[in-house]
Amino acid sequence: IPTTPGTSGQSLITVDITNPLNETAIADFLLTVGTPGSGGPLINGGAGIQPQFVTESQRIDIPFQISDPTEAAASLIVNAISSDQALISDNQLQLLGNGETRLLRINTRNDITGVAQITVIVSNASGLSTQAPFEITIRPRGGPLLNFGIPFEPQIGSPGQLVEWQVTVGDTVDPPNALQLSASSLDPDVLPDSAISLFGSSATRLVRARIPQNAEAGSVEIELELVNTQGLSATGTLELIIEIPDGPIINRDEPIPDQVLIPGTTTVIDVPIESRDGEPGIFDVVVFSLDQLVLPDEALRLIGEGEDFQLEIDIDQGQPGTTIIVIRATGPDGGVTETSFEITIDNEPTDLELMAEPIDLAFGDQRFSRITVENTGDNRARNIDLRLNAGGQITLISTLSQASGCSVDDGNTVSCEDRYGAGWDCQGSLDARRCRIDGLSAQGQAILLLGVSDGVAGSVLVEVEADNAEPSSTLIDEGE
Repeated sequence: IPTTPGTSGQSLITVDITNPLNETAIADFLLTVGTPGSGGPLINGGAGIQPQFVTESQRIDIPFQISDPTEAAASLIVNAISSDQALISDNQLQLLGNGETRLLRINTRNDITGVAQITVIVSNASGLSTQAPFEITIRPRGGPLLNFGIPFEPQIGSPGQLVEWQVTVGDTVDPPNALQLSASSLDPDVLPDSAISLFGSSATRLVRARIPQNAEAGSVEIELELVNTQGLSATGTLELIIEIPDGPIINRDEPIPDQVLIPGTTTVIDVPIESRDGEPGIFDVVVFSLDQLVLPDEALRLIGEGEDFQLEIDIDQGQPGTTIIVIRATGPDGGVTETSFEITIDNEPTDLELMAEPIDLAFGDQRFSRITVENTGDNRARNIDLRLNAGGQITLISTLSQASGCSVDDGNTVSCEDRYGAGWDCQGSLDARRCRIDGLSAQGQAILLLGVSDGVAGSVLVEVEADNAEPSSTLIDEGE
């Protein structure tokens, strides 16, 4: 509010505030414009400080100007006191700044409201002072706000379909991630609570509801409750209208069989789609997973157009667990049909047995041990990782894959029944090595010969694990 130099008097100021719901609040205050005198310091040119309002547990910053006819503002002494130490103690008043512009910071406490008078006192070196008393009102904290208080638009869906609402949450004090949102069905027989999911922790949340396949036409309501850290809450209602459309026929109206798949594979499923009236049509088909951790949408690729579709599933992008795959087809007339099936990614666990022992074999400065990894389970072991760590004075000199069932005929030709371990790929140093093979069949063996330094004492720690097997370890004690 600019004032005219050299003038004084009073004026009634009215503030009119209207929110998006057309709710209005009006506040009046009296503005007094005084003429600065020459008898001492001034606060806000003699106008003082206006009444202040704040919500409990919040901080308020109040800027003000100080001046003096004969002294610099930096030399003036500023203090502040409270009339109600129980409501606002002097320790909660903090004065900041050292020039003409100063700041009074007031930190309010939680669960305490009321009105106190704060007095700002400015003194100069001559002992002259001025005071600016003002009232501060600490108001109770209100509850959180759900969707800005605006009613939600109804959503329309059909049996088997997912419907979504975007929900905005807020609070005057708490950040959005501190607010707890819950949802429950007002008619569990039509829409059970288990069919409702909540997503997100920011100011914008997502409420998703899956309409049961056996749902009939009608409507159902979902009640939302938003709670802040003080236990204050706000509620809202979502309306779901269930319609029965005449959507396309997916997979000849037969259920798609549930799938049990293993990592590292790709599966293709035929998904024929046709119009209910038998006429050719162009369909908009989407597919998604309900558990992105088990199998993300990126692992699902829909191939084809018209009525012939195939779903390619890249299990290598998933992880063990179970998810629901939803296929949604929209016909030319807007009719929607959904079907779903279950995919279980099974790691096909197996067991590895580790055996390691020194053998009576030496070559040059090396003595050897035999390490045998045997798959004793019923499934193929995948990505086997064998780690060797030397202890004591021993060093790891060489690793050699060993074949088995070998013989030499009269023509000095060597032949072997099996070459277990031929795929070992070893890398590392004299102290530690890591050997890997892609896989090992059930009841199969992989044998590795380890050459260590001769004539010194120590041991070698041998550890093995696989993607689908528990780790195992043993110790080769080379003695002295």
